[in-house]
Amino acid sequence: MLCRSCRRQVSRSDAVCTVCGTPISGRGQALDLVIGDGRRYPLAVPLTLGRGNENLVRLKGDTVSRNHARIVIEPEGPAVEDAGSTYGTFVDGERLTGKRTLRAGDSIKLGDLELKVEPRPNKALAGATVVFGAIPDVEASMRTPRIRSGTKLKRLEANEGNLRFVLRAPDGRFVRMTADDAELVELIDGKTSLATLLTVAGQRLGTDGPGRLASLLADLGERGLLEGIEETPPPPPRNALARIFKTRNFTVGWAGPLFNRIYAAGGFLLFTIPSYLVIAVVAVIGGVAFADLIASGNVAPFAVSGRVGLGAIIFLAGRFLVVFIHELAHGLTVSSFGRTVPKAGMKLVLVFPYAFVDTTEAWFEPARRRIAISAAGPVSDLTIGGAAAIGAIATTGTLQDVFFQLALAAYTGAIFNLNPLLDRDGYHILVDLMREPGLRRRSREWIVARLSKREAEPDDAGVLATYAVTALVWSLATVGFTVVMSQRYFSYLTAIAPASVVWTVFIGFYLLMLLPIFGVFWKAYSARRSDRREGIGDVVA
Repeated sequence: MLCRSCRRQVSRSDAVCTVCGTPISGRGQALDLVIGDGRRYPLAVPLTLGRGNENLVRLKGDTVSRNHARIVIEPEGPAVEDAGSTYGTFVDGERLTGKRTLRAGDSIKLGDLELKVEPRPNKALAGATVVFGAIPDVEASMRTPRIRSGTKLKRLEANEGNLRFVLRAPDGRFVRMTADDAELVELIDGKTSLATLLTVAGQRLGTDGPGRLASLLADLGERGLLEGIEETPPPPPRNALARIFKTRNFTVGWAGPLFNRIYAAGGFLLFTIPSYLVIAVVAVIGGVAFADLIASGNVAPFAVSGRVGLGAIIFLAGRFLVVFIHELAHGLTVSSFGRTVPKAGMKLVLVFPYAFVDTTEAWFEPARRRIAISAAGPVSDLTIGGAAAIGAIATTGTLQDVFFQLALAAYTGAIFNLNPLLDRDGYHILVDLMREPGLRRRSREWIVARLSKREAEPDDAGVLATYAVTALVWSLATVGFTVVMSQRYFSYLTAIAPASVVWTVFIGFYLLMLLPIFGVFWKAYSARRSDRREGIGDVVA
């Protein structure tokens, strides 16, 4: 559902809009839970309070239990209840025996620690995000390290797993980390000396603390997230081929405000229930229509009125249109959750151009919202493909051929973007469903290690194997679909173009789709060849 004020998406369980603070369905005013050190937590989503790392609100104090209290969202507004604490939970001096709805001015005591419930002072206040600002008159050095100005630290929901803290750099890059690392990051403020940081790390994390801090500082420094330390540049390409295939980005910074304006001007209508129903119906009926077109054999890829050149041009034009709408869908979905796209542009990957929208702001949102942002692009592909397929079924002749090329362009994009082996939407959806950050990189490293016989099985080998098999099956199924399509229309295409040209196009498509798989096996082969040159035998622990 949409907030009646800012038109951003809100959950039905929210008491207030988490973007503008407007109460939902008359559930009361926007409230914040205020901690003694000044931290404010919007009472718009469920919170857990206590000393343990697993709590959304971590508190200190000898009388605060590890899991002390919970704040839940009721139809009447936020309510607090004790979670079985030792010293009890009190509201305005009265010990809780059940739930109690919170109102502005309430005082909550967890043991000896007192918290306040206050009206939200700024309706635009975001969630519980720590933003690191510039500190005047402090020399940036490793004697007193500090996080780069503009960096944000966000705690995600408990079901995000161990790596549920996100540190986002001003340029949009992000790092996921554990609660212990996040606690250390908050101490890197430019005022605390390195010696003190090492002592605190030892007190909080035990004997592993100093080493953990040193590793964290080294990682942040390499990523350019510490003031006064430049980011470690990536190694230069090893050869001319690597330089040719190097990924290159061309970005603009005005895309975010543009998406927000489009959303406010009427884009929000796409996020209403009637729009969802229309999209679903078009996608399903269109999919059936596309299959019927393929089965009928009345249309052919890249051919309009028997002319391959014209068909190819329309197909390419359709791809540009589909890509534009695909990225627009990502950007509008980001806007629908009250976030802004930092940048957008073009990317050259393996010399092929791709449009992209930077959706790193999504990492400050729960997994279900990240999935929605990732899925918005493929959904737009399937909707456009469905609409074009319906148009092709409803027409004949040249117009039918044109609609079919547009549908083919859209479905080609959907298949490509849903491939979990590539760093595209399907992969990001799978990562969030499996709660496994960095899955693609880890899986590739595991496959290379297995094929090159370099090291023993990791603890998460089962997860990595599942992903590897899923990605392989998807890739082979995509190639199989392409082969079936090409052979079905081979005689038709060779009647209007030389067989050598048709086979060249077909083989190019086959190799392009198999390229990610070839890349993994090539890395494994290169690793084994390198080991043999260095005289390293097979190592299996």
